[in-house]
Amino acid sequence: MTGGSKQPVRALVPISERTVSVGGIVAMVAGLGVIVTELRTGFMMERLDMMGRVVIFVCGGFFSVWGLKEIVSGLVPSLNQGRLKRHRFALPVEGQMFVLIMFVMFVGALVGRSNPLVLIFSLMAGPFVVNGWLTFMMLQKLDVSRSHPERVMAGDPLLIEVTLKNRKRYLPTWLVTVVDRVANSREVLHPKVQFSVVPARAEESGHYRIELNQRGPYHFGSILINTRFPLGLVERGVQIEGPGKVLVYPRILRMQRHWLSRLLSTSNVASSALPRGGAHDDDFRKLREYRPGDDPRAIHWATSARQSELMVREYQENRDADCVVLLDAWVPDQVTDDDSEQVEMAISLATSIWFDRLRQSGDSAPVFAANSEPRLVCGTDQSAHHTEPLLDELALLVPNPSADVATLLDVAATHATGNQSLVLVTPRPAAVQEAIALWSQQPGGERARIASQLLVIESNAATLDSMMF
Repeated sequence: MTGGSKQPVRALVPISERTVSVGGIVAMVAGLGVIVTELRTGFMMERLDMMGRVVIFVCGGFFSVWGLKEIVSGLVPSLNQGRLKRHRFALPVEGQMFVLIMFVMFVGALVGRSNPLVLIFSLMAGPFVVNGWLTFMMLQKLDVSRSHPERVMAGDPLLIEVTLKNRKRYLPTWLVTVVDRVANSREVLHPKVQFSVVPARAEESGHYRIELNQRGPYHFGSILINTRFPLGLVERGVQIEGPGKVLVYPRILRMQRHWLSRLLSTSNVASSALPRGGAHDDDFRKLREYRPGDDPRAIHWATSARQSELMVREYQENRDADCVVLLDAWVPDQVTDDDSEQVEMAISLATSIWFDRLRQSGDSAPVFAANSEPRLVCGTDQSAHHTEPLLDELALLVPNPSADVATLLDVAATHATGNQSLVLVTPRPAAVQEAIALWSQQPGGERARIASQLLVIESNAATLDSMMF
């Protein structure tokens, strides 16, 4: 589940799905313009009596209503999610131009009483009507479903399977595009899958791949099935409800070796490559070639003699709960993009440190605490093989403007045993150092010793580059 990229999670400005339908504006202006022109001049009334006026009013009214519908749908996206929007009709640019030419031919035929223009209009209207009817038939008795994992790490590719089922008995479905909707509070994605043909009484599966970079829940919305088959003059769609959710974990990065040494140096236990007696013996891992800086006492002389090169014993540390990771999940009251980015970096750094220490621990997980609202504390009673509960909490963690540093320090005092590394990740190091100094001066316990052991890490791009691969 770990990722190799160290690209920080950047806050996004909330994306609005509002759009301005240029085609809708043109259609409404043209329709109203035709009606107003006829009312003011009586052009069609003089030439074709009442029948011509009725035709002009019907055509102008249709274009006006359709244009208004397109404008409102673009400006109020929430209307597209209701039941009234289950069936969708739209004219692509090609269709709009086609209809405009038809309209010009029709008006010219009425005004000039030209049979060739009537014939051209009829030849154009036939394919347009057939295209509309075929798109309607293509979308009948279609079912769509998606299959996706429930959890994913931020930045990892997510593969979604979409299945389209055609329940029609005889008619296949051609050239259908399935448009999904994946959104959180800061971004909206509209991935697409195209199906060339789905035979009658059969189903086809397709896939799309997305990358979710924002920590937290992403919700799947309604699925829109579109088709323009066969001429592309008319686009019809049907909207099918398909709720779902995927939880995006914080980005977990690999720590560099010198930072691991720095973390371990904050504890009172000296690192050693040799096995130690007691309850926390290091486990023998393997024999490997000697490297500069290795302890000479770890050399295995018998194997070195056989291999004609120095070989040393390598041990894997086996200490339970050798680290306490504290996360200062603070944001100011007026949050900017930079503030959001810093706190997301803090969450990612703290999670990465905890996850790295988890892999080095035995049967219990390191302590993790965050001063979010509500407060998050994960103690050593959690199994190292069950990380999902904490990662779920971190995915849903909400930064707290009133986050109290003393709360984290109290957690450290409760769980610190004298041989642990204490790490505090924060986006506000100056304020945290002042809070630690005040806390250490209060009576009771070993506050001064804990404060001296505490390693404060600022969450910024420079720290991310120096700590992580």
